[in-house]
Amino acid sequence: MTPDRPPASLHARFGRFELRVTERQLLLDGTPAKLGGRAFDLLVALVERRDRVVHKNELLDIVWPHVVVEENNLQVHIWALRKLLGASALSTVPGRGYRFTALLDEPPATAAEALAPTPEASPPLEAPPRNTLPAPRGELIGRDDDLLALSALLDRHALVSIVGAGGVGKTRLAQHLLHNLHGAGVDGVFWVDLAGLSDATLVAGTVAAAVGVSNGGADPLVGLVAALRPLQALIALDNAEHLIEAVAAVARALIDGAPGVRLLVTSQASLRLAGEQVYRLGPLSVPPATLGLEEAAGYGAVALFAERARAADRRFALEVGNLAAVVEICARLDGMALAIELAAARVPLLGVTRLAAALDERFRVLGVGRRDAPQRQQALHAALDWSHALLAPAEQAVFRRLGVFAG
Repeated sequence: MTPDRPPASLHARFGRFELRVTERQLLLDGTPAKLGGRAFDLLVALVERRDRVVHKNELLDIVWPHVVVEENNLQVHIWALRKLLGASALSTVPGRGYRFTALLDEPPATAAEALAPTPEASPPLEAPPRNTLPAPRGELIGRDDDLLALSALLDRHALVSIVGAGGVGKTRLAQHLLHNLHGAGVDGVFWVDLAGLSDATLVAGTVAAAVGVSNGGADPLVGLVAALRPLQALIALDNAEHLIEAVAAVARALIDGAPGVRLLVTSQASLRLAGEQVYRLGPLSVPPATLGLEEAAGYGAVALFAERARAADRRFALEVGNLAAVVEICARLDGMALAIELAAARVPLLGVTRLAAALDERFRVLGVGRRDAPQRQQALHAALDWSHALLAPAEQAVFRRLGVFAG
């Protein structure tokens, strides 16, 4: 049976977009957006069925009727829609399908019946899914491409690790990513911060406690796997680098024993497991010194500095007169998000020009961060101490000896 086609009068508005089926147009701020025919049909199908998760096979039948195509075609068009609409407009439920999650500005006047719940809609959950995900602090700046790429990885793989240097922004990126993937954990989204844990034998119990599994004195990993086996959940293991072997053991057990679970790990080193997808997060982009104000302001490092400097001093504005100093600061801090935030917090005291000149003493200057931040993120020296402590004694000796050389 051929799936229902959406009514030609379907008309919806959300954010900066207006969807007009009659004209087969998606308008962005009143101007037609560049969108292929299959991607347009896919968007219409998801908007029409926005009250539920739409299975992948159903979408394939709607967008490619009477044609056998690979599922990869669907993923490509989902990626294109997310790139245009933003990652939060479409959510992924691993193993099931997709759902349109952007809020409509108003009920479409001509298509109320089309957008009403359909008879085949999935029944509501008996209890709402648990969510222990903390609210992200501050806006995520300069990471749009990373969000899209990670969203695509989590859509296809059970284990994704965000790997990068301390202070590069792994935790914040992971939190924003999971908040955007509204439907990724049908039975729960769980956040496990491992930074304060020093005993590797407690990793499995810590994860079980975060998920709400009581082991009753038995092996916590066995109980955790058994409890999660029938569920579809998303679990984030944050700051795993100092417990890497124990985290790898937990991850392996969950992947093998709970096929509906997806794992997102943040760490300075990968778990080195079969099937692990490693996403190496680099620093924020820093513009060349020759760029003008408008172009330079679009680079992630400069945008982050300007936003955090305005938060510290509402009078601050990125302008031609201070652009060179801001770019110099971002370049000397290698585009590292934590260092840039610490530097921006010093703008009210030093100003941009003096701050740039003071970076020769960066450990002294960048020594006071947010009081509500973890201790390792309250100063640049603390962040490096955390990473240095993870090294083997021989590695530490090498870095100490290299440290006497300028640059």
